[in-house]
Amino acid sequence: MATQLSPETMTPEHEGRAVTYVPRHAEGDLSHEDCERGKIMHWNHCGVMVDYSRNQCRTDYKDLYLDF
Repeated sequence: MATQLSPETMTPEHEGRAVTYVPRHAEGDLSHEDCERGKIMHWNHCGVMVDYSRNQCRTDYKDLYLDF
């Protein structure tokens, strides 16, 4: 089971880890066709900077799940 990210649980070891972006309309369904995988670049109180295959952007914590 994937773990949803939160600012309180982020540590330097998370940098470079794989995550899955789950859009809100997917309602937590990690198999939804609009989900996208990426890697954590860095983070702050506003969100997580994620390197996706086509771009890099800030993503809200509540929309990201840590891959195992």
